[in-house]
Amino acid sequence: MAMEELLTATEAARILGLSEARVRQLAAQGALSAHRCPHGRLFVRQEVEALARSRRRKEVAGDGR
Repeated sequence: MAMEELLTATEAARILGLSEARVRQLAAQGALSAHRCPHGRLFVRQEVEALARSRRRKEVAGDGR
């Protein structure tokens, strides 16, 4: 099994087009998994990219919440 690529909140925010605070909020709400580490939280790249694709589809469909 391949090891998951992890991203910082800054990297996840850039991919999602959101603020770091919003990324942390999504993690707190359970919409995005986060791994705790001594310097903050890390996010699984595959999950972040899937959420970004989902957000783009909603924007294209006119449901840009």
